[in-house]
Amino acid sequence: VVDYRAEDFVEAVNEFTQGQGANVIFDMVGGEYIQKHIQCAAVEGRIANIAYQNGFEANIHFGLVLIKRLTLSASTLRPQSFDHKASMLKDIHKHFGQALAEGDLVPVIDSHFSLEEAAAAQDYMASGKHFGKILLRP
Repeated sequence: VVDYRAEDFVEAVNEFTQGQGANVIFDMVGGEYIQKHIQCAAVEGRIANIAYQNGFEANIHFGLVLIKRLTLSASTLRPQSFDHKASMLKDIHKHFGQALAEGDLVPVIDSHFSLEEAAAAQDYMASGKHFGKILLRP
């Protein structure tokens, strides 16, 4: 785990991978982080953009994309059919179900808000100050 607010995650990824880079990157941030993820990617790596919390636009140096022979893709869950989402859930359970059940893989929870505080939770999420999931409770 890298706290991108406290350390340079490009440097951390390169150190962890001994300069090889990451084979697969799921980018939920977008914006200026797209170029950083390109820097973190391994040769023939894949970058999947699944959200754009930091914006839809970026200044990208495509030379590095070419040199590394990267595959860039994007997807979102919202327009997917119920059947497709159910199929993905089965695949996730197949690959990660045991780790989730045993507590080896846990979600990072940033904060809890009551349902009455939903507007405050939305404002907090929009501020970008959170690290992990923001939960609404009844």
